[in-house]
Amino acid sequence: MFDPKMHEERTIAIIGGGPAGSATALSLVNSLTGCEASQTDRCQVHIFNTEHPTTHRFGESIPPAATPVLKRLGVQQIVEEGDDHLVCPGSVSVWNSDTPGHNDFFWDIVGYGYHLDRARFDEQMLTAAKRSACVTVHQGWRLTSATKQSVGMELGFSVSGRANKTIKADFVVDATGKAANFARRLDVARNTFDEVIFLCCMFDMPEGASMLSHSFVEAVPEGWWYAACLPNNKVVMTFCTDVEGMKANCWDEPDQWLGLLRQTKWLHKKIPNALLHTPPSSHQITIQVASSTILSAVCGNGWLAVGDAASSYDPITSAGITKAMMQGELAGQAISAALFEGKPEALQGYQTRVFDDFNQYVSLRNQLYSSETRFTKSRFWLKRLGHA
Repeated sequence: MFDPKMHEERTIAIIGGGPAGSATALSLVNSLTGCEASQTDRCQVHIFNTEHPTTHRFGESIPPAATPVLKRLGVQQIVEEGDDHLVCPGSVSVWNSDTPGHNDFFWDIVGYGYHLDRARFDEQMLTAAKRSACVTVHQGWRLTSATKQSVGMELGFSVSGRANKTIKADFVVDATGKAANFARRLDVARNTFDEVIFLCCMFDMPEGASMLSHSFVEAVPEGWWYAACLPNNKVVMTFCTDVEGMKANCWDEPDQWLGLLRQTKWLHKKIPNALLHTPPSSHQITIQVASSTILSAVCGNGWLAVGDAASSYDPITSAGITKAMMQGELAGQAISAALFEGKPEALQGYQTRVFDDFNQYVSLRNQLYSSETRFTKSRFWLKRLGHA
């Protein structure tokens, strides 16, 4: 039976221009293009990105598991071509042993890992999304209101902190990260399982120095360290702890932070020696919150949440960006099915998948933290296992 609603033009608003939002747009366009008769002429996708493309972002790595997702989204060349991102051959970690363990990506059949220039990666994903004629990217738009209408939603935005604009959307995607700015306005509860913080510092590689291109991890009584070479001759070093430990010991102060780095038994030998004698200034140490959280609902009437807005993971799993893109791929497919194929149950299927993936993540996180048994009297490690 002919359903006229199935043939109406739809406006989809994606709030957030990170990997999750871009992947959702790419997946939606791919799904609509793959229909027997392309539906892209009946779909207008608007991505509202708060951050300017040049906003500084700390570099991050993606594992080989990200390669198939990038390929399915049609953007594998972003990491494979040019020199914007560095191949990561694997990771080396000191975890529950004084002997380093190795995970060599070159033996992984699905692809390589990469150290990303995050700002460049996000920009490339957005650029790929807006190549479709039905996708428009709006830079500097911040969500200020969301009002349900008889049909769809009216969204209010502050544009570059000055002008106010409103748009009407038939469907809204919340890709605003852990803030979940849209879902929060619908009073959707956010459930927190655990929270750690990262004290991050970016250094320039000292002249004449070198460093292996692996990711490095070392567990210490106070938490754990991560270090890696990044594009543009940068080195990132981050210390994972929690708010209680940081406040009690002032680890966010440059001298204290550097003192902890020097106390590592193994990591300090793997980074350029000059960095151990270059105290970061207070403005260079950035505090990033890493919560293990999930919304009580990740979809509803005319909306869904994706990426960290839906669920956020502890970086110990190295799954953040990959998870965001995987969810974006599933979200685009679900929106296409619900709005253009008359299958509203696809949205519930998306939510079930996000919930199932989060349960698997919690199990993996517990396994990783419980596998470090050397620090049985450490408050940080006991708390990660619910014993403090």
